[in-house]
Amino acid sequence: MHKPGGGGTLGISFAARAKPDGYTIVTGTTSALAFTPIVKKVDYSLEDFIPLGMYCKGAIHFFVRADSQYKTIQDFVLEGKNRAEPLKVSSFGKLTPADFVLEMFSKQAGIKLAHVPYKSSTEAGTALLGGHVEGAFVTSSVGQMESGTFRLLAIADHERSRVFPDGKTFKELGYPIALPIWYSLCVQQKAPKKIVDILANGMQEVYKRHGKEIAEALIRIEFSPNFLDSKQSILEYKKDYETMVAMAKQLGIEAK
Repeated sequence: MHKPGGGGTLGISFAARAKPDGYTIVTGTTSALAFTPIVKKVDYSLEDFIPLGMYCKGAIHFFVRADSQYKTIQDFVLEGKNRAEPLKVSSFGKLTPADFVLEMFSKQAGIKLAHVPYKSSTEAGTALLGGHVEGAFVTSSVGQMESGTFRLLAIADHERSRVFPDGKTFKELGYPIALPIWYSLCVQQKAPKKIVDILANGMQEVYKRHGKEIAEALIRIEFSPNFLDSKQSILEYKKDYETMVAMAKQLGIEAK
C-alpha cells in the first residue's frame, strides 16, 4: 500500500500504527525517521522501527547555475561578505536537513543567506534555474548536472559521492558539515524476530546477487548505492540522530 506525503512521515506514521506482524514494511529515511522527530511533533520515533538494511544514501548538494559568477564556494562566500544584502538560496523546506545544512554553512562561513523554502528539491532547483535565487541546497540536480546547467559547489557528506566524484565535500572546503540521508527498509520494533531475520537476510541476498544492477539504477537517479546490514543501519541511524540533535542546539532550535 502506497502512502506518500509529508516527506515520508505519513507512510511511517501508518507503519508505526499497523499490526506488528512483520508484514508491513516501510521505506525509512534519515530525514523522516531521525530528523523529523527532532524538529516536529509526530506520533512515532526512531526507536519504533528496526531497519532491515540501508541500500543507498543521498546528500544535500549546494548547486549554483553553471553560468553564474561563482566558480567555487570561496567565490560565493566572498560575495556574501562583500554584498550588503543576503544572498538568496532555495531548499526543499524549512526545518528540513537542507535547512540545517544551509544555516550551518551560513554560520560557519560568516555570511547571511536569505532562505527561500520550496516544497521539493525539484521546485527549489527550478527557482535556481529561473534565476530567482543564487544557490540551491537540494538532494538532486534533477538532471541539470548532466545537462550542464548546474555547477556543484559542495556536498554535505562525510565522503565524496559516487554520483559526482569530482564534487568536494563541505569538510574538504573547510566547513565540517555532513548530514547524509540514508534510505532503508524497516519494520516495527515489535515485529517477530524470526520474520525480521528472514527479511533482513533476504535483503542482503538481493544486494549480493543484483548489487551491480541496483547500483547502476540508483546512480542514474543521483543516489549513492551503499549497503549496510541491519546492525550497521541501527548504529548509523543513532549516530546521525545525535549529529542532528547537536546541530539543532548549535542553531538554537529546541528539539521536540
